[in-house]
Amino acid sequence: MNKTIRKISTVVAGLAITAATAIPFASAVASTSWGPSRPTFTLENPAPYNTFNSMTNNPAMLDGVNDERDFVKVARANGSIMDLGTMTNRLPVANGDEVYVAAYVHNNASPSLNSTARNVMAKFDTSQRSQLIDGRHVLNVTGHVSSVDANPASVWDTAVFTANAPFSISYVQNSARWDAYNQTPVNITDPTVGSGANLGNIRGCTQFAGWVTFRVKINFDQNDFNVAKSVRFDGQGASDWKDHISGAKTGDVVEFRLVYTQTGNVTRNNVTLIDKLPAGLEYMVGTSRIWNATYPDHPFVKDLNPASDTATHNITTNGLNIGNYANNSNALVSFKARVTDSNLLANCGTNILTNTVEVITETEGRKSDTASVAVDRVCEPDPDPTPDPDPTPDPEPKPQPELPELPKTGAGFVGILGFGSTLTAALYYALNRRRA
Repeated sequence: MNKTIRKISTVVAGLAITAATAIPFASAVASTSWGPSRPTFTLENPAPYNTFNSMTNNPAMLDGVNDERDFVKVARANGSIMDLGTMTNRLPVANGDEVYVAAYVHNNASPSLNSTARNVMAKFDTSQRSQLIDGRHVLNVTGHVSSVDANPASVWDTAVFTANAPFSISYVQNSARWDAYNQTPVNITDPTVGSGANLGNIRGCTQFAGWVTFRVKINFDQNDFNVAKSVRFDGQGASDWKDHISGAKTGDVVEFRLVYTQTGNVTRNNVTLIDKLPAGLEYMVGTSRIWNATYPDHPFVKDLNPASDTATHNITTNGLNIGNYANNSNALVSFKARVTDSNLLANCGTNILTNTVEVITETEGRKSDTASVAVDRVCEPDPDPTPDPDPTPDPEPKPQPELPELPKTGAGFVGILGFGSTLTAALYYALNRRRA
């Protein structure tokens, strides 16, 4: 058995790393499991017929458990060879890693039978891409070993790669080898495509067992999808799409254009666009149209699925599922909206109505973009307000009575007073003499 281990190291030592190509994918089953349920045997008590990988005490499994039913392993590279010390059925990986997939192949028929299983096939399936399970992104590799002469005709086992981000794997060209005990290692065809690689005829006994090995590259997904939004007045030309238009008024119709672009290394399914309109814009039912590779004639959504474009279910309420998209594909969706009564807008003058389109994918989250329409609200000036009453004038001050002049005193005034008395007495005397 140690010779087999040494031969695994030897057979991978000369492998060269070449360009990777995409692996055809199968549905994901995020688990390490094997099947089908079948009778088990031991090295001391081998099977009385051709059957594969059913012994429970074979140290060639290199994992300390020695159960051949767990026959698919994954391992890191150590330079140009497989690192046997890292062989496991669950391996954490990082972006850009090149790692090994290995499957043990052993016909458990007793050597005394001299029995051979013909046209033994090794076939590997993988998940299309990783799935998020219990906080980790996992991707399965399932290996099948089959022969028309075996019972059961096919056995399988699954190993798992795990990572902290979404990823896929790709087969490294020309890396597949069949390393059988006591035989010269040989290159085999890609075991991940078609019916797999034909290993030829395999006799019962550990002396004819061996390992299928090949390399895969880990490719982390990139958030390489986008959505762009623009707007124009209804009826304008192709050069009039803008991020913002101004001068809209009550009753005007505007048209929005949403462009989804995909450039990633994965297929994204059930891509959904949802475009919530702000107050002041009203969706015009039946105006949504779609253009993509499936619908190159830009049909109305209502003609494809009437239930997807109603007053209560449309791109502005529940969103629009625009389908599945592979690498370097895109889609365009357009719809119209009417400017409602501008008098209901919040502000006098210019109101900026901004709406946001959001693209939603199943596993990579969301992206968004915006476009805006400026709507003017003309507010009538308030009528002349009632004038304030004239203030009550202060009452006119009443005239103050003139006070008699106080008598003047002093030497001059006394002299005049005395002179007046003398003059009066003289006039009185003259008058009396005339009367007499």
